[in-house]
Amino acid sequence: MSRILLLLGVFLVMAVPVRSADVMTTQTGAASPSPVVAADPDPLDRMLGERQSFDIAFLWFDRLASGELSLVTTEEPGRYRAVLEAKTLGLAAWLTRDRLQRYESQLRRGEDGRLLTISHSSTIFKGKGKKRRGRTKTYTFNYVDRLVEVSVERNGEISSGESLPMAEGEQPQDILAAFYNFRAGYYGPLRPGRNVRIPTFTRKGPSEILIDVLTRSEWPKKLKIPEGDVLCRVTLDPEVFKTGGGKVYVWFNADRIPDGGVVEKVLGMGDVRGTRVKGSNNAQ
Repeated sequence: MSRILLLLGVFLVMAVPVRSADVMTTQTGAASPSPVVAADPDPLDRMLGERQSFDIAFLWFDRLASGELSLVTTEEPGRYRAVLEAKTLGLAAWLTRDRLQRYESQLRRGEDGRLLTISHSSTIFKGKGKKRRGRTKTYTFNYVDRLVEVSVERNGEISSGESLPMAEGEQPQDILAAFYNFRAGYYGPLRPGRNVRIPTFTRKGPSEILIDVLTRSEWPKKLKIPEGDVLCRVTLDPEVFKTGGGKVYVWFNADRIPDGGVVEKVLGMGDVRGTRVKGSNNAQ
């Protein structure tokens, strides 16, 4: 349950299905599909400096977890840092030993303007004080040899894992780069009736995320979506949410900011719901 609650926070930023506690490091020189070039001269500018906060609910609990997303420039010219941090609250915090999950991406701009990943890290922390422990898994993207090399850091000790082949001609998106590129329009307009495919990577190897921008007639009646928002149905690797066939939805406002999301039929008990509660700087 704790993993599902936190991953919904990730999903609300259009998470690509990467396993928990993942880190990706990319090298230059990789071939990748050409996305649609955004019409805005620099569409990412309006997202810089923003902070978005989300509440996550399940069954009769309105606030079992919370998350915050931010995108900022770094001291190095042309470099950016995106961070998503999610933590359990109240009873859920007690049940999960104060679990906190942090995703951080170091990013640069590609020739077409979209964000490319320099590194992407995800660390899970549990416990308090001296008993607090963390674990980080690292995927190093070797585009020369077309391999993804895996390592794990636990309590300061690093161990190497397996090497996985990359799909020919594709550059997988890390969880946060894909979100901002989607919002910026590099995969085309957010228009009902469109279908979007984004290459990604899981612990099993190459994968993809499919986004169907639904027409109004396709909206589930039970979802309460603000007037003017656009609803997307997202198809992920089944292992991400363990939903047993339940659907995943997210809705965006006119600024392509995710206002909310739902993962259906979690654990066969009900829907996990996420809601944006506030935003700051360029995006409100």
